[in-house]
Amino acid sequence: MKKTAVASTVQITYSANGANTKSSANTKRTAPSRAAGLNCLVEFKNPATFDGYMDLKFFLEDLFERSVDLVIKDDLKARIRQSVIEESIRVA
Repeated sequence: MKKTAVASTVQITYSANGANTKSSANTKRTAPSRAAGLNCLVEFKNPATFDGYMDLKFFLEDLFERSVDLVIKDDLKARIRQSVIEESIRVA
């Protein structure tokens, strides 16, 4: 089965405790352990569907061999949006 890109932007952040907070800003610059999961901030080209969301999640988990949590950029609450975006590292 051919996989096509379902997200136009994937930003991956890493934090030791899984939280995406200012206090974890330094941890995203270190190599994550194999047991650590990834938090991915994504923007979809088209409206997000459940199948598209899950296909991307499983694809990234297979690629990185670790658990992945996806957050849709448009769904971020206004009060945390800026800090999450500032801490994100664009990878694709």
